[in-house]
Amino acid sequence: MANIVASDYQVLRDGELRMNDGDTKSFPFHIQNAFHYSTALRNHGVLTFNIRPANSGRLTVQVNGSAPASIINRRTFSKSHTRMHQEAFNLDAIVAAQFEATGANIGSFPIEFRAEDGPLILSDIVLHYKVLIPVA
Repeated sequence: MANIVASDYQVLRDGELRMNDGDTKSFPFHIQNAFHYSTALRNHGVLTFNIRPANSGRLTVQVNGSAPASIINRRTFSKSHTRMHQEAFNLDAIVAAQFEATGANIGSFPIEFRAEDGPLILSDIVLHYKVLIPVA
């Protein structure tokens, strides 16, 4: 049976998220049964969001679950207008590690955002990834 690789996404947060220094917020990422596992760069996940720092501030984004992993590690964002940020990361390896730790192909794990050194306003947080669609 052949497969078609398709792009998919999950909206983690649609509206604004105001984060002060030291605040954390977690969003569940739901693993689908058809998730595409690969370590090739072209199959990495992409995290996108809008950010507006009130002052210069740092942001950390990590996966917290059976296999913790960092997506963004204390990246500094300077005070400015709202802008979009995109971060490619090895989502496939994270999902594979979750599978090894839990033995489950489907489920969910939290993606945690943490603000440091000043308030940040995030919005439109989306995780893009690939799925396999079986073709008869």
